[in-house]
Amino acid sequence: MATGATYETLKRRADELVSYRGTTEAVWQDIADCGLGRRDFTVDATPGRQRLQPIYDGTFRVSSGLLSGAMHSLLIPLGARWFELQFENPALNDIKPAVEWLDAAEKRMYAALGAPEANFHAQMAETFTDIVNFGTGSIFIDDVPSKGVQFSARPLQELYLAQDPTGRIDTIVRIFKLTARQAVSLWGDKVRSAKRTLEGKNTEDKAEYIHIILPNDDHVIGNLDNSGKKWASFFLSEADRAIVDEGGYNELPMPTPRWKVEPGEVYGRGPGGDGICDAKMLNEMVKVTLSAAQMAVFPPYIVDSQAVLPGDLSFIPKSVISVDSNMSSMKPAIQSLPFHGNLSITEAMIASTRKSVQEAFLHQLVEMIRDPRMTATQVLELSAQMMRHQGPILGRMQTELLEPIVERVYAIESRAGRLPEEPPEIAGQPLRINYVSPVARAQQTSDARAIIDFATHVSNLAQVEPEVLDIVDFDRGARELADALGVPSVMMRDARQVAVRREARARMAEEEKEQQDAIVETDQAAKLLKAVPNAGGGAA
Repeated sequence: MATGATYETLKRRADELVSYRGTTEAVWQDIADCGLGRRDFTVDATPGRQRLQPIYDGTFRVSSGLLSGAMHSLLIPLGARWFELQFENPALNDIKPAVEWLDAAEKRMYAALGAPEANFHAQMAETFTDIVNFGTGSIFIDDVPSKGVQFSARPLQELYLAQDPTGRIDTIVRIFKLTARQAVSLWGDKVRSAKRTLEGKNTEDKAEYIHIILPNDDHVIGNLDNSGKKWASFFLSEADRAIVDEGGYNELPMPTPRWKVEPGEVYGRGPGGDGICDAKMLNEMVKVTLSAAQMAVFPPYIVDSQAVLPGDLSFIPKSVISVDSNMSSMKPAIQSLPFHGNLSITEAMIASTRKSVQEAFLHQLVEMIRDPRMTATQVLELSAQMMRHQGPILGRMQTELLEPIVERVYAIESRAGRLPEEPPEIAGQPLRINYVSPVARAQQTSDARAIIDFATHVSNLAQVEPEVLDIVDFDRGARELADALGVPSVMMRDARQVAVRREARARMAEEEKEQQDAIVETDQAAKLLKAVPNAGGGAA
């Protein structure tokens, strides 16, 4: 859908996706109100308004924050490598010029991600927060002229999604508001309603706009204009009932990762949805416990109306209340109502429910990973445990979040000419992404251990039967072990360099053997001369 697209057809498509999300919004608003205390889906709260009134316990917010941070540090650790580029043709990964080019390209991409104007990690933190709590997140990857890659986490409440037959998100509708001044600065005379508002001096009045990204079914490969883009982009002004901007993207610019997806659903479900029922119950328990504690500390009082006048009552510390004891038979005239509640029971129930909320956010694993006393080996082992528990979810994060980010950044840097020039050996060769984050390494830990254990056992067998070493390809095994451990490719020599070194070593060994043979022959000749008296001389 691109050629012949009109405001009416695009608006109708947007309305369809808006109506489809209605049921999901109610669940999200429940999580926002009773768990996080922020985000608006079915309500339109005033900015800055206090949103924590229904929340009496912070376990949900703290646990979700810890899991979001753990996902961030395990998948895209700050200041560490979390992906590497490799060629789909394994033979090229052993050629030194190709490996050096990959290393230079990776450094350029990491520089683009780490640039201050990219704002990568700050925006990804917001994205992980939405993924963990609501099951769906989004990050917009923009190509800003003269500035490069820029990231922006889009508010989930603005987004409406649809997916292709394979289950990948392929249509994104974003409904947002801009002030008249902002709209005119973006689209000029095309937004006539905003221009009129601006002329009326109402510069901060807002109007609604729609951004639609969808597959360009009519794209022509090789065309440099919008017809050559795989994804079509349209901005609609509802006030003007018109398309105010039209463009396209070579890659989907807005990855929308989901924690897990139920069959037949488009939007994801996250730990926040799993824990919100217990969180609501926990809020109610704490609320009741606070009331009970208040009753115990500040109980209601029984007052003899004949002995004490209402105006004489005071509950300020050190205050004095005068009582006429002759006017009443009630002794004393003021008595507290006994409290018979059992706070220990509620404390046990709160602790149990709090644990259930924490378990929804993998609290035990997260806390163990955060332990500063842990060694790198222990971290990898715990990461492996997380992979066993959450392998499909982390795999979805790689497919729906990390892979689109790397592909988009690589394409932007390549089109801008900021990647190193390709050597002739790799011209036109396809690449693949290899993840080397702590979680990715945990996935490969079992392979590394299998290689190490196998090599150890074979070495022990070789002491009895040396010929057993003939079945082992140690070169291939060493390279597989390096991949499993995340060793940078520049540390590995390519096959040609290895062959040259081995040939040189063989020549040196041959020369040493020849020298040793010559020394032996010389020694033998000298011994022979000594053994034969007057060797070579005539008779006397």
